[in-house]
Amino acid sequence: MTKPDLTLGAVLVLLETREQQITAEQETVRAQIAELSAQLTELEQEAASVTTTRQTLLALPDPEPAPPTTPAPIPPDAPAYEQILAVLTRADGPLRVRSICEEVGVELTNSNINNMRHKAKRLVARGAVAEPEQG
Repeated sequence: MTKPDLTLGAVLVLLETREQQITAEQETVRAQIAELSAQLTELEQEAASVTTTRQTLLALPDPEPAPPTTPAPIPPDAPAYEQILAVLTRADGPLRVRSICEEVGVELTNSNINNMRHKAKRLVARGAVAEPEQG
């Protein structure tokens, strides 16, 4: 169309077409705004939840440290240790190393008594038996 062809009717048609285009764009933008508003609402709720959780955790008292756990006693697999444990299990109370040697049937020499003492100490160190008093 050239300028002389513009009549009032043609201008009104152009304006109506442009108005429809603007209305369609408005609807598209409103739909985008609604979608973004929903996303914003979800993010705000999540942020509030995180804030509440953080505040709750900060308000909790410091937990007591857990007591150290000791591994289950594992006696050595050597037969001498099994014999010592068997003697101690049958005993009514604490035994001296010399008594353990006699029960096991080991000759009562200083080296045998010292070897038995070392074995007994290893069992104590591993937690397999308790030493009521040193010696």
